[in-house]
Amino acid sequence: MGNIKITGLPAIVSRRNRITLDSKLCSYFGIPNDGLVRAQINSDSILIYPENLVKPQTIVKQVSIRRFNLPTSWAEKNGVVIGQYAYLIAADAGIQIRIKPWSAEQCRQYDVCGIPIKITHMHVYIPKSIWGLYGIEADYGLIVQETQGSRIIMRKYTPICQRMPVQVRHRCIPISPEWLSLNGLMDDASIWLYGINGGIVLSVRPACNEDFNDF
Repeated sequence: MGNIKITGLPAIVSRRNRITLDSKLCSYFGIPNDGLVRAQINSDSILIYPENLVKPQTIVKQVSIRRFNLPTSWAEKNGVVIGQYAYLIAADAGIQIRIKPWSAEQCRQYDVCGIPIKITHMHVYIPKSIWGLYGIEADYGLIVQETQGSRIIMRKYTPICQRMPVQVRHRCIPISPEWLSLNGLMDDASIWLYGINGGIVLSVRPACNEDFNDF
């Protein structure tokens, strides 16, 4: 797939260029809901780390109830618009924030992984905001699934689709035992979630290790 774009978890930008960090991403990296964090401000992205993780070229910033203010100059340079989305994703040893989706090259540059999710009772829970990016109803919408070895690609079902639809139930979808077995996984395993052009991906491998030419 040429010119692929990868998206993470959407976060609405509110007044004062404020976003709310995802609770599960914060927990995954040990980032507090309230307190100090380290931030690496790059030209097109921001990386948030735990305060005790010493990283070069980082500054100490404050989060309150997981709310983080994007620096004004950075927001202006990156075309931040109040009411639109920033995107959050697990990368390196922290949360990366971008306004524009990632290219495949940027995924490799920043060691972008995706959103860590757990398989529970042969199902995965996908946040409502991810479904919404693709116009899919999060409770009873219809999707089509395509299995490609270590990954599953989900797209919105339309009448012209030649595959049988799968129904999303309360933001969850089933994972087949065959796919788990093929990839050496068991129920309760963790996998990666991220978006691409036109669809949602579940993968055993982080995005930075994917060959997007195979999509």
